[in-house]
Amino acid sequence: MIKIRFFLSLTLLLIPSGIHLFAQKTFRTDVFSPIIQTLQLKANGDWLRPPVINLESSDYIEICFDEFSANQTRFTYSVIHCNADWTKSSLTTGEYMTGFQNQLLHDYEPSFNTTMDYVHYKQHFPNDDVRFLVSGNYAILISEEGKENNPVLSACFSVVEQQTKIQMSITTNTDIDFNKSHQQLSVTIDYPSNIFSTMQDFKIYALQNNRRDNMVLLAAPSGVQPGKLTYQHNRKLIFEAGNEYRRFETVSTQYNGMNVQSVSYYSPYYHQTLFSDDLRSRKSYIYDEDQNGKFFIRSNDAYNYDTESDYTFVHFSLPCEHPFSDDIYILSEAFYNLLDERSKMKYNYENKAYEKAVLLKQGLYNYLYVSQKDGRATTGLAEGNYFQTENEYMVLVYYRPPGGRYDKLTGMQNMKGH
Repeated sequence: MIKIRFFLSLTLLLIPSGIHLFAQKTFRTDVFSPIIQTLQLKANGDWLRPPVINLESSDYIEICFDEFSANQTRFTYSVIHCNADWTKSSLTTGEYMTGFQNQLLHDYEPSFNTTMDYVHYKQHFPNDDVRFLVSGNYAILISEEGKENNPVLSACFSVVEQQTKIQMSITTNTDIDFNKSHQQLSVTIDYPSNIFSTMQDFKIYALQNNRRDNMVLLAAPSGVQPGKLTYQHNRKLIFEAGNEYRRFETVSTQYNGMNVQSVSYYSPYYHQTLFSDDLRSRKSYIYDEDQNGKFFIRSNDAYNYDTESDYTFVHFSLPCEHPFSDDIYILSEAFYNLLDERSKMKYNYENKAYEKAVLLKQGLYNYLYVSQKDGRATTGLAEGNYFQTENEYMVLVYYRPPGGRYDKLTGMQNMKGH
């Protein structure tokens, strides 16, 4: 029991402090407090959709998270408008939203019948107090009341005013290999005649599986016509094909879920040990229907998943005869797709395996084992790259007219394929 409590303390200490937030160049979805867990963003309540909503519509973003506590904390939120690169824009608050900053969160509920006490918080945007006036990127900062300079989390999403039409195609016949280890996008942007602009006024981003680490900014198009920009045979649009995400389900503490080898209880925590994973980089491709890194909170013993799902320590193991020269991480939206101490695995020389124990809320999870190269997650070492892999690609088109002070998001297209 002493070891378990020490492990919990150590795990929580590894979460970086929110004091570093304002030193960062860009905003992104992340948690900065050791007592905040399971931050999620859902567009219109759909956990499978990317966090993008339409301006001046009934669309909404739901932000929810848990605080490890038996009692409610008075949290406030502030809304930051961002440029296309997720730096703070020059707009004043009144130019991009109605209402006031530092509004209180009112929707919260304590956990029920769980081994670990927590309070679940939820907030929709827009809401009765805040409405968005312009399109673009937004970051919501949530803080304890009176401590607004030290937020506990940031949640990032986008608001689009659909003015441009985006056509996408995916091919495995890329400019560097043929049906091997990469996938390549071709993109065509059609913009209306009322946008008088040059191609320098557009910023076009492409990303794979909602990962910020592999997001690319497209420069010169391969073709320019009146009202149309074409990006073909662009090396920036070549992505590692990767592999299908691995999956597990911790939906019960009474029996083993998918990919769970054993469930045990060491007071006061449940532990769920996953089956040891194999290195897949030298194996043949096998199709599996995954959710491209997403996770969904669920418990078979709960009526209300948000407040009756428990927290358990999930134990990962990746056997490997010798450690790699590069560090190994778990890539998943459960870790906000970040490669840091929270997702970094440790090599156990006695067991000859990379191992990690993580406190996670019950649910369905997707994950990959990756290393890091030039700030990007790369699947080559542990997972391999297979052209057949189904990935999800998103293209975002931002437009800043001459003399404009912010980047409008004028188009978004999401596409699955291989």
